[in-house]
Amino acid sequence: MIPKVFVFVGEGVDMSQLDIVKRSSLHSIHLELNASMIEESRWERPNWYIDPDKEMAQITETVGICDISPVGKLFIEGQKLDRFCNKIGYKTSVKRGNIVPHSVAEGKMVLCRLSANQLLVFTSPENIGPMTNTLTPELSGCLHLTDLTSLYTGILVCGPQSRVLLETLTNIDLRESSFSNMSCVQGRVADVHCIVIRNDRKSMTAYEIYVTRDFGQYLWTGMSERGSDIGLLPFGVEVLGRLIS
Repeated sequence: MIPKVFVFVGEGVDMSQLDIVKRSSLHSIHLELNASMIEESRWERPNWYIDPDKEMAQITETVGICDISPVGKLFIEGQKLDRFCNKIGYKTSVKRGNIVPHSVAEGKMVLCRLSANQLLVFTSPENIGPMTNTLTPELSGCLHLTDLTSLYTGILVCGPQSRVLLETLTNIDLRESSFSNMSCVQGRVADVHCIVIRNDRKSMTAYEIYVTRDFGQYLWTGMSERGSDIGLLPFGVEVLGRLIS
């Protein structure tokens, strides 16, 4: 039997022969919060912290945060990105600052246009390998693909008070007229560089914040402290599934 090993993603250890279960940079925080942990898509993740129904109710009323680090993050950089999008079946240009959903035979993805020469492709953890194999042959010229899944910690901020929370941590203009649903931007949150995506869930305002893993705990803690006055609670995979079902 192949032994199962728990690792923190980013350690750079060659464990290709082992059954690896990954952990995000926020793992120790989840344990401190007494989260009930589960294994999903070969990641150890918090299923819930107090009770899924209570977590869902709190998000609906105020705001909650969730560790979404396992989401696949494929970074494509170079010229002729519009041509690349056409080759994978997306027939119109993905404008800078926009995100668009797209599907190929291997599964669903979200295309996030960070700049003229930078595209971030999000996909489910189990689809990272197949999606990489699908996209790589379509690269041409100076286009390059890098898997950044292990580099970035992801935090979902969701609920009617999510904008109120983030506005205490950033100077990014989050007003509806400037940053509507399906938008993306790079900027500073809690004084560290982040990728911020507006991707609402079930008609509730929601932001995905991606920061390099060395600042993951710092950002989570900062959000938790700022959100304590408005009833912020962490929520796990159980509630996350309800938000996307």
